[in-house]
Amino acid sequence: MWRDLDASDAMLEALDAAGPRPDAGTTEEKRQWGQRFADACAVGFANALRGNVLFSRLEIRPNADGSGQESLTGVGGRGQKKVDVIASTLASGLQVAISLKAENFAPADGNYGRNLKNRLYELQDEVRAIHEYQPRAFVVGVFYLPLDATVDRAGRSSFARTVANLRSRTGRIDYSLPTQLNRIDWSVVGLYVPEDVPGGPIRGVVRYFDVGKPPPQRGRPKTETTMSLAQVIGQIADDFKRDAGEVVEYADPEEDV
Repeated sequence: MWRDLDASDAMLEALDAAGPRPDAGTTEEKRQWGQRFADACAVGFANALRGNVLFSRLEIRPNADGSGQESLTGVGGRGQKKVDVIASTLASGLQVAISLKAENFAPADGNYGRNLKNRLYELQDEVRAIHEYQPRAFVVGVFYLPLDATVDRAGRSSFARTVANLRSRTGRIDYSLPTQLNRIDWSVVGLYVPEDVPGGPIRGVVRYFDVGKPPPQRGRPKTETTMSLAQVIGQIADDFKRDAGEVVEYADPEEDV
């Protein structure tokens, strides 16, 4: 149950870094809050990547102290493209890229999905730029929503809409096809709790939902269908190794009679 979950240290640090939420603030105040939140979430993801044995040998940005946010990934003739989290090597270039998007505040009608398409267009543009520069780079999309985005609409929630829209943009069939360049390799929606909910989950709780799974049309997903940050990083590692051909599934041989 969501109310039984412990807060995530990485999410608490991100919320603290972002500061008090300007729920009644101006558009610019909300934008600045969102940028601070995204920068801190990027540090949390980068630290989690560094803690995974597969990625520990790679150069990962941003740094643990938050520096390195200015790191840019060159994308050829299209100039430079800022990527939230990158893992690379000097010899092979970009290996893993994580792009963070969010809809942190709802307008007066409480609908978190008003700007969903714009956010997803931004994400697809970033993914295409990365894949044009480094076709084999494994790109992960992470879309953050407050937990109440699961109940913000009478019909299909903004959470359910985000899962469906991200799913339609996720998964590459053939790295050589130009039509596949703007497709994300894997995507999750991060549901987080910005403030304590009376009788419910506490501030700093966050769980990640794989967009390949069916979400509830309205309401919170069951916790057993969600992932922690560590599990997300583990899944990225497994998918990365599989794409690199390092994971081969073997069948049992026929037994001698």
